[in-house]
Amino acid sequence: MLDLTLLLNLAVAMALGLFIGLERERSTGKGDSLAGIRTFPFFAAFGFLSALLGELVSLWFLLLAFLCIIILIGISYYVTASKNQLGLTTEMAAFLTFLLGVLVYYQYIVFALIVAVLMVMLLTLKSFLHRFAKSLSPEELQSALKFAVVTLVVLPLLPNQAYGPLGIFNPYKIWLTVVLVSAVSFTGYVLYRWLGNRGLALTGLVGGLVSSTAVTTSFSEKSKQTNDYCPLIIGILAAIGVMSLRVLLWIFLIAPFLLNELWLPILSVAVTAALFSLFLYHKREKQPAKTQVDLSSPFTLAPALKFGVLYLAITAASKLGNLYLQSKGLYLTALFSGFVDIDAITLTISGLSKSGEIASTVAAAAIMTAFITNTAIKGVYGYIFGAKK
Repeated sequence: MLDLTLLLNLAVAMALGLFIGLERERSTGKGDSLAGIRTFPFFAAFGFLSALLGELVSLWFLLLAFLCIIILIGISYYVTASKNQLGLTTEMAAFLTFLLGVLVYYQYIVFALIVAVLMVMLLTLKSFLHRFAKSLSPEELQSALKFAVVTLVVLPLLPNQAYGPLGIFNPYKIWLTVVLVSAVSFTGYVLYRWLGNRGLALTGLVGGLVSSTAVTTSFSEKSKQTNDYCPLIIGILAAIGVMSLRVLLWIFLIAPFLLNELWLPILSVAVTAALFSLFLYHKREKQPAKTQVDLSSPFTLAPALKFGVLYLAITAASKLGNLYLQSKGLYLTALFSGFVDIDAITLTISGLSKSGEIASTVAAAAIMTAFITNTAIKGVYGYIFGAKK
C-alpha cells in the first residue's frame, strides 16, 4: 500500500533542496556545475532515499551514499578549482542538503527546516558578511575572540548555585545575564556597522538596541551644531521606542507572567514614540540629517564585566531593601537604578519574581518605577548636553 506520509516527507525534503538551490542558482548562475535549482532537490532526495534504503535493506546503503556524495563534491571542487574558482560554499551547501534529506526521513522535519533557513540566510548575506568582516579592526577581532571564549566557554563551567547572604551571588545566573545583554548589544552594533550612516531615525532605532542613553547624549550634543532639531528628536524617540521593546524582551525571557501587568504601559510608550517620530518625519520636507553615534564595541570584556558588577550590586540592593524595608526598599532601589541602567534592574526584579522572592505586583511596580525613571532621565540628559535655545 502506498505510504502517503513517506511521499509527503520526500516532498518536504525536495522542497528544502529547492529552497537552497534557488538561492545558489541566483547567486552563482550557470558558471558553477554543482549549483542549480534542479540539482539541489536531487541532493535532498538522495539523502532521503539513502536513509530509507539504509533502514529497509542495510545501513551500508546510507554509508555508501555518504561516501558517494563526498566523492562527487570532491570532484566538483577539483573542477572548479582548476578554473581558478576557489571556494567551498556551494559544495558544503550540497553536502548539508544531502544531510537535510536524511534528517527529514528520520522525522527531524522542524530541525531540518530551521537549518535550511539558516543556510539560506548565510548564503544570501554573503556580501554583508564579507563587508562586515573587513570593517572590523584587528583589535575588535581579537576582543571578539576573547569575549566569545569568556562568555560561551566559561558559562557552562560556572556553578549554578547561590552563595553569600540571601543567596545574592550566583555565578551562572550573573554571567548568563551578561551574555544575554551582550548578545542584544552585539546585534545592534552589527546592524549599525552594516547600515552605516543612513539618517537619524534609522540610527536611533539601531542604536536603541545597544544604548538608548548613548543615542540621547550624542544627539543632544549634535543639537549645538544645528538649528534643525526635528531629526534629532526623531532619532531620540526611535531609541526610546526600541528601549521599551528591549525591556519587554527581558521580561518575556525571564518572567513572562509579569507581562500581564506591564505590556500595556510599556508598549504604549513604544507606540507613542513611534507615532510621534513618524509624525515629525513626514512633516519635514527635507530628508533627515545624518550623524554618527559613539557606540562602544560590545566585543570588549570591560563593558560586560562592568554590567556583571552592576547587576550583582542591584541584586544585592534589591534583596537587602526588600528584607529590611519590604516593598519600599525595592521601589527605592528601582528608582535609583533607573538612573543608571534599565536592563540590570529589569533582569534583577524579573529574576526575583520568578523565584518567588517578591510578589508579581511588587515586581511589576518596581520595573515600572525604573522604566519611568530611565525614560525621564533622558530628558535631563537632553537638557544638560543639548543646545540651550
